[in-house]
Amino acid sequence: MSHNNSMFEEVLTFGESNTLVGILSRPQHLDQTKPAIVILNSGALHRAGACRSAVTLARSMAEVGYPVFRFDFYGIGDSGYGTSEDLGELSGRKEVALALDLLEKTLGVNSFVLHGLCSGARAAFCAALDD
Repeated sequence: MSHNNSMFEEVLTFGESNTLVGILSRPQHLDQTKPAIVILNSGALHRAGACRSAVTLARSMAEVGYPVFRFDFYGIGDSGYGTSEDLGELSGRKEVALALDLLEKTLGVNSFVLHGLCSGARAAFCAALDD
């Protein structure tokens, strides 16, 4: 876990056998009325994003009061694989639903902003339709 005066970060595992891995960047004082921001993978890029853009965005948003979660989909970065069912569906829809459930339980928030570029935007759109 790392931190500065206004925010801190922690590693969270979740999903099938806790094989999904993500980083939660959150303010020191959580305001549960603010939405949690979830940053999604773009293609095969891991949770740091292109040129660490997801890291910069997550930390900046956490410093101004928003909890931000960035994680690796199944089979990308530090995340392992889920069940054989999960391997057939590479859209990220299941992983996003699991991440939102995790944040709701962990933080007590019930509204979310999904952020993604390229295929991450498609995954965000699909997850919004599902939820």
